[in-house]
Amino acid sequence: GRQGIAFLSSQHANGKIPFVIKVAPWDLRAEARKELQPSRYEFKIQEEAWKAAPDGVVQPRQFIECPNFIPASDIDMANITNTNFDKARQTIIFMEYCDGGSLKSWLGAQGAKLTDATFKSIISHVLRTLDKIKRAHPYFSHNDLHMDNLFVSKGRALLGDFGWARLDEMGTNPAVN
Repeated sequence: GRQGIAFLSSQHANGKIPFVIKVAPWDLRAEARKELQPSRYEFKIQEEAWKAAPDGVVQPRQFIECPNFIPASDIDMANITNTNFDKARQTIIFMEYCDGGSLKSWLGAQGAKLTDATFKSIISHVLRTLDKIKRAHPYFSHNDLHMDNLFVSKGRALLGDFGWARLDEMGTNPAVN
């Protein structure tokens, strides 16, 4: 993604539940403004969205800060510059693994098996999820909702990637204020 790199855990080979690890570099601009790290906001928003609609949001599990979790050289997204980010200081979000991947890739893999009923079910589920979140947080806005930020797990479409989201009218994510 534009804000971090996601990895699938390898622990599932031993019978443990698989999970995703999203690693993001330390944002020096946020630190200078005395704000929380953007990934901390993302985790908090995802956590609140999951509490409001656990059947429709990728479950966040844990947030940590960790130096050199991955080599700084592996963080090579075009928008992550050395002047604005400390790539050696990293934040990590642990979250649910979605066995179907993104909705975009899942739909592509379904091919001719797709029906109008499938699309209706997906759209209805996403709309019900958004409604539940909006009831708990009236100012909630995802701000980046598309098929690569919806994920499929156990046949359900789940909202994910809350990096541009907000819960309140102001203050819950400086990136979108």
